[in-house]
Amino acid sequence: MSSSRRIVWMLATWIFILVIYSAVSLLLKRGSDLLNAFGNIVQCIVPLFANAGLLLNAGNAPLAEKYLLDAARHELHSLDDRSV
Repeated sequence: MSSSRRIVWMLATWIFILVIYSAVSLLLKRGSDLLNAFGNIVQCIVPLFANAGLLLNAGNAPLAEKYLLDAARHELHSLDDRSV
């Protein structure tokens, strides 16, 4: 798949996630347990999506390994921040 096609797919997926998140946030009552659970799930998905974007930018094998390790570090750090 070409680079521009990947970018279009990533952008379309990001917009889809944003639309679903906005719709569910507006439909559910404020403070409901379901809304809290949905928000927590989305907060876990967004960093994974950002990591996928980092990996798509990696062109060669050594750079891909660096991006993979950097993405994993950021994901673990963000999980650690949410548990506090």
